[in-house]
Amino acid sequence: MEPLLAELQALFARHGATAALVAKAVIKPTKEFHTARHTLFNAAENQQLDKVVPVSASVKTKLGRGGEDE
Repeated sequence: MEPLLAELQALFARHGATAALVAKAVIKPTKEFHTARHTLFNAAENQQLDKVVPVSASVKTKLGRGGEDE
């Protein structure tokens, strides 16, 4: 990933367009992402992906008005 970003930065700099290059640190996968990822890649490849883009997971719960699970 880092070599790609470095190449993009160099390309934009050569063309005087560095202000147009914007990167975001947040990646939001689609619903199918995790199933597809674990189907397409083996365990070692998935571990390498985790090093580049660590997965951050959260669990939401739906609480009723009384504060208890419905």
